[in-house]
Amino acid sequence: MCTSCNIQTEKIAQNKRQIVPVSFIDAIIHVMATQLEFEKVIGYIFGFYCPEYAKGINVPGLHLHFLNNARTSGGHILGFNLKSGTMEIGYLLDYRLILPTGGDFYGGDFTVDRTDDLNNAEN
Repeated sequence: MCTSCNIQTEKIAQNKRQIVPVSFIDAIIHVMATQLEFEKVIGYIFGFYCPEYAKGINVPGLHLHFLNNARTSGGHILGFNLKSGTMEIGYLLDYRLILPTGGDFYGGDFTVDRTDDLNNAEN
């Protein structure tokens, strides 16, 4: 996590509240359509790195989000230039996955390869 980050420029994808059910493609299109750019903003960058072997459970690679100091704006980081900041790193040695106990989850098709869709959304 970067605390007290002084960001020169930043581009984020901002998620808005969605109504269920939302298809995977609709969710990606929604995120890509709501991109914001900031200049000279101070806030927090936080995220995690997920290894390649966790593909299918999570998106592999570095996943970062931003939240401004006022906590009024933020989202998934698409790119940024950091002017200054303090970095804190923590390590997770275990991972617990909690699955839904009802709803639409068990009717989902988890055999579809979403690699291209995810790459398009992340880049």
